[in-house]
Amino acid sequence: MVEFISQHYFSPLSVAFFDSLCSSAKAAMIAKLQAKSVPRIQAKYHMRYAP
Repeated sequence: MVEFISQHYFSPLSVAFFDSLCSSAKAAMIAKLQAKSVPRIQAKYHMRYAP
């Protein structure tokens, strides 16, 4: 039973799938954070350096 579980869940394919899932989730999170922070940074920049 344990051998079946280890073979099933820790096969290279599932590890690669999990890895790609994590990296895509991370990329989505980073994109969300950037989308939130960019308008703030632009607003600060315009307030400071606007003529």
